[in-house]
Amino acid sequence: MPDSEFLEKHQLYRKFDFQFSKPLLEKIEKVNINMHCSKCQNMRTFNMTNNYSTFLDGNLTYRIQFKSQPLYSGYNLIPKEGLVTWLTYKCASCNTFTRHFFIEMNSNDNFIRKVGQLPPWDIQPDKELQSILGDYIGYYKNGLICESQGYGIGAYAYYRRIIEEIIDSLLEQIGSLIEQGENIQYMEALERTKQTNITQEKIKLVYDLLPPILNPEEFNPLKTLHQVLSEGVHGRSDDACLKDAEVLRETTLFLVKAVLRSIKEKKEFTDKMRKLLERQRQNKSNQRE
Repeated sequence: MPDSEFLEKHQLYRKFDFQFSKPLLEKIEKVNINMHCSKCQNMRTFNMTNNYSTFLDGNLTYRIQFKSQPLYSGYNLIPKEGLVTWLTYKCASCNTFTRHFFIEMNSNDNFIRKVGQLPPWDIQPDKELQSILGDYIGYYKNGLICESQGYGIGAYAYYRRIIEEIIDSLLEQIGSLIEQGENIQYMEALERTKQTNITQEKIKLVYDLLPPILNPEEFNPLKTLHQVLSEGVHGRSDDACLKDAEVLRETTLFLVKAVLRSIKEKKEFTDKMRKLLERQRQNKSNQRE
């Protein structure tokens, strides 16, 4: 069965390798998903409510399996040329809000892909993200639209544009999170970034100096961005660019949010310590009086 991540996050028309051990619809396992419910106004668990015997065949002709009828042997077999199956998911909390997915299954070429989704793939960012991206939120929405339609080249270009626009400011902010002993080396590298206009060269100059707080489990987001950007977009297919577009989007958002969160926490801690020291000084002054 397509896993929950495939249904929750992946774009339309992007092919994913899937090995059909037996090309039978009745052998495919159902999975739950976790997505936003418009009625509950929160993230909720959704359960699949229909059977895989309800599907559209290769000629887009409805073949409906009713509960009162036996499963016809010709209806539960995935033909080699593939079929489109319709999955219905209902919110387990309100038992009202429903999501639908249309999945193409090809047992001959061993791939699956989403070819339809209702409600559509959401491109409305949350308030925090809108605040973070500011003037570049339009690029982000356009990138999501391209992703949702399988236009990998377009999505890659929009996300790259965001990185190019914010990279100087982002690298400056990272410098404020580096420990004093290593700050000099970072600031020297940061000064060299001002001598080039090429984004991947700027990133390469500093990615080895990233502080541990922005380098979880030895995953270096700046190094990932450098690798993807260096490969470029010219001569590559939409499918290939879709994979990199997703990496660019998720890595950029992780890095930006982590930097801003760390700066905020550092400031809050500094402010609290400053107030504590001020109270201690005030208490000592009162005791002397």
